[in-house]
Amino acid sequence: MNFGASLKYEINEHVRPFLDVMFTNRSNSTQIAESGTFFGQTLNLDCNDPLVGTMCSDLGLTGPLTVLVGKRNVEGGPRYFDTKDNSYRAVFGVEGSINDVWSYNVAGILGRTDSSTTGINDLLSDRVQAALLGCPPGSFAGCIPYNVWVPNGVTKAAADALAGTSMTNTTTKLTSINGYVSGNLGIGLPSAGGEPVSLVAGAEWRKEQYSFIADSNTQAGNFTGSGGPSLPLSGSTEVKELYLESAVPLLKDYGVINNLNLDLGYRYSDYKLSGSTNTYKLGFGMQMMDNYRIRGGYNRAIRAPNISELFSLQQIALWDGSDPCAGPTPEFTAAQCANTGVTPAQYGNITDSPAGQYNQFVGGNQNLKPEQADTYTFGFAATPIKDLEVAADYYDIRLKDRIGTIGASTILRLCGQTGSAALCSLVHRRPGSGDLWIGSDPSTSGYVTNLTQNFGKLRVRGIDLNARYSWDMFGGRATASLVGTRSLQYKVEPLPGVNDAAAYDCNGLINESCQNPKWRHIANMRYSRDWWSVNLRWRYYGSMDYRKTDGTPGTTDQLVVARGNRLPSYNWFDLSGTFQVGQLVELTVGVNNIADKEPPITGNTLVSNANSPGGYDQAGRFFFTSMTLRF
Repeated sequence: MNFGASLKYEINEHVRPFLDVMFTNRSNSTQIAESGTFFGQTLNLDCNDPLVGTMCSDLGLTGPLTVLVGKRNVEGGPRYFDTKDNSYRAVFGVEGSINDVWSYNVAGILGRTDSSTTGINDLLSDRVQAALLGCPPGSFAGCIPYNVWVPNGVTKAAADALAGTSMTNTTTKLTSINGYVSGNLGIGLPSAGGEPVSLVAGAEWRKEQYSFIADSNTQAGNFTGSGGPSLPLSGSTEVKELYLESAVPLLKDYGVINNLNLDLGYRYSDYKLSGSTNTYKLGFGMQMMDNYRIRGGYNRAIRAPNISELFSLQQIALWDGSDPCAGPTPEFTAAQCANTGVTPAQYGNITDSPAGQYNQFVGGNQNLKPEQADTYTFGFAATPIKDLEVAADYYDIRLKDRIGTIGASTILRLCGQTGSAALCSLVHRRPGSGDLWIGSDPSTSGYVTNLTQNFGKLRVRGIDLNARYSWDMFGGRATASLVGTRSLQYKVEPLPGVNDAAAYDCNGLINESCQNPKWRHIANMRYSRDWWSVNLRWRYYGSMDYRKTDGTPGTTDQLVVARGNRLPSYNWFDLSGTFQVGQLVELTVGVNNIADKEPPITGNTLVSNANSPGGYDQAGRFFFTSMTLRF
C-alpha cells in the first residue's frame, strides 16, 4: 500500500513553501527449502551403543565412532519467512527567486524504514543433538527422539519439537539538509554569442542511521539453517558537502556546429569516519545540424563505506563454492593442499560439504576509506529521420581501493596455487578433520578469513545502445524501442601489487566469482489508440561460458558441464495493456514471462538465488494489475 501527498503554496515569487510526504506499507511471505541437521552436530558413540545397531560388525569397525548427521527436515516441511515493512518519507522546504537571474532552494528530508521478519520452522541446533541421542535425561522439555537411525524413523511430531521461530527487526533513518542557489554570471564568451555561464552552488549535511536486532537464538546462530550468528548491529554515518556545477557555452552557430558547451562540476565531501575526499567532472556536448549530438566526458566518483561495511560485527558466515582439497580425489595436489593447511594424513580424507557451502569469517572495518572510480565516456545521439532516435555511448570505468572482500574462494585457491604466506594465513582448517564447513564457532570450526577492506581494482568497459522509432498505424500510434548493453571487459584484480596473476576477466563467463553476459537488452513494441494501449516487452539475457578465472573449463558444477560448459541465452516476453476508464481511472493488466520459462538450474557452487544464478526471471509466469485514480 502506498500513500503520498504534495503541497505547494506561493506567498510571493520570493517565498514558495513546499511539502512532499510518502508512506509505504509492504508485506510478503517467502517459502524456502526445508531445514535440516546439516552435519552440524558431532556424535561420539561406542559400537555397543543401541543407536549404532550392527553397523560396526557389518563394516568391520571397532570404534569409538564420530558420527555426523545430515538430513533434510522433509517431515516437518519447508521454512517460511514473513516480512513487513513500513516506510515514511517527508521532504519540506522553501524555494523562490532572489532576483531576475538567481533563485534558491532550501530543503530538509526525514526518512525512516522499519522492517520486521519472522522465520518459521528452522531447527534449533541445541535441541538436535539431544533428540538424535534419543532424548536422554536433561534434554529440553518436550523432546521426542529424532530417529534417523532407521528408515522412516522420524515422525512429524519429532521434527516439530525441534523447530523454532526467529524474529529480526531492522530500522534505517535518513536526515538531510540541503540548500543551493542557481543562476548565471551575466558574462559569456564572444564565440558563444555572449550566452552567459550558468552556475549552481550549494551545501548539504546528511546523516544515515542503521540498527539491527534479533532474538537470542538468531544472535547465537542457534538455527541450523542460519549459517552463523546474526549479531546486533547499529551505527551511523555523517557527511558534510560543498558542491559547484557550471555549464559553460563555448561555441554557437559556428559552421555545422549549432552549439558546444562544457559541463563542469566539483564536490568536496567530509565524512565523519572516512575522512575527506574530492570528486569532479568535465564533460562536453556538441549539437550539430540540429539532428546530431556528440557527447563525452571524464568523471571522478567515490563511494563511501556504508554502515554495514563499517560496523558489522565479525562472525562466521557461509560462502558458496568448493574446497579443492576435499573429497577422495581432490582437485589440488597434495603439495598445493599442504599450502592450505592439509596434512598428509588428511589428504584424500577430508569430507566435502554436500551443500557446497563453507565457512568464512566476515565483518566490518571502521578504518575503511572511500573507493574511487574514474569514468570516461564518449558517444552520440542522432535523429537521422523523423521519429527515429538512436544513441550509442562507450564507457570505461576504472575502480580502485575497492570496498569489499578478496573472496573466500579466491583466497583458498590462490593460497593453494601460489603458497602466498599472506593468503595462506587466512585459511584455518578445522583441527583433526581439516574441513572448512562443519560448525559455526571460530574457535573450533574451519573457515577462511574474508574481512571487508580497501583492496582490489576493477575495470569495466562497454557500449550502451538506445533506439526508438514511432509511426502511425491503423488509426493509432506504434512505437518500437530497444535499450541494450554490450560488455567489452569486466576485469577484476583482487590482489593488485601482491599477486598480479590473480587478475581475471569475467566478460561472458559464469563461475564462482563471475556472472557477466556479453549482451543484455530490453525491447518494447507499443501500440496506442484513443483510450487504450498495449505493450509487448522482450527481455534478453546473453549466454555465458562456464570457465574458471584462470581460463580452464569449469568442472565442479556437473549440471552445467552436462550442457557443454555453457548457459544458453534466455528470452522472456511480457504483455500488458492500459485502459482509460472515464476521466479519473486508469487500469493496467498484464502478464510477465508469458511462456512461463524457467531459469537455468545449476548446482550449489553457482547458485545465488534458489537453484539458479541471479539475474534470471525466478518468478515464472506472473499476472498483475494496477489502478490509478486521479482526482
